[in-house]
Amino acid sequence: MDKQSGAQQLFRLKENECSVPTRNFISTVFIDSHKGHWVFPWRGGIWQIDPVKKTFHKKTQGFIREQGQTKGLVVTAAVEDESGNIWFADLDEGLILYNRKENIFSKPTEKEFKAQYTLTNLLYEKPYIWGATTGFVFRMKEPI
Repeated sequence: MDKQSGAQQLFRLKENECSVPTRNFISTVFIDSHKGHWVFPWRGGIWQIDPVKKTFHKKTQGFIREQGQTKGLVVTAAVEDESGNIWFADLDEGLILYNRKENIFSKPTEKEFKAQYTLTNLLYEKPYIWGATTGFVFRMKEPI
């Protein structure tokens, strides 16, 4: 909904922007404290929308390689910590961290939980990131 006019606005990824057939099956949306609009197309990676220009910008596809290609992420939740870092829950790759200062993505729990595990939800409770996965809940301290 446009705040000034009250009109609805539709945002769609075009095939030339994202080739996966599920590009407009968006699993969730997240708006950070910097007014960044994050969207997560099913198996399409992590994207940001510029709501003024109505453009999409891919931030990352994922990490895992399968059959010579990067497997697309399935992000189900996102939270922001006090430092402005964004944490993502992914159904295949677990916990993903976007370090805003360094502008890089990483998998901080890969050593503890392996490269692939299902993470369904996240919660930020300063200074902790809580995660829910099959069989257990974990808590870790955010990096300083």
